[in-house]
Amino acid sequence: MLYKKTANQIARRANMTRSQLELYGEVLQALAKKRLTIDSIAFECSTDCVFLSQRLAFLAKCGLVQEESHRNKTFYALTRRGIAVSNTLAVTRHLEKLKISPEITE
Repeated sequence: MLYKKTANQIARRANMTRSQLELYGEVLQALAKKRLTIDSIAFECSTDCVFLSQRLAFLAKCGLVQEESHRNKTFYALTRRGIAVSNTLAVTRHLEKLKISPEITE
């Protein structure tokens, strides 16, 4: 299956590199939608599978992500704690957008 990169992914790659915290946030955001394989997460986050496996191991150690095996495939899903952290990050991102957006004057 061939995937097209979104304009957002291309622009993000071209402009700057991400911090580890930003990558963790993107992984949690991708997993908030549904459980995914490592290949799917790597595609969503525009990163390498080997690098991502180390990050997923750290998130699992912190209790944010869990591995689930199904028909010889390993899926990753958020735990309750991971869902809480993901929701907190989503609210924080939303507040940052409001803070940056121009003020509306009447």
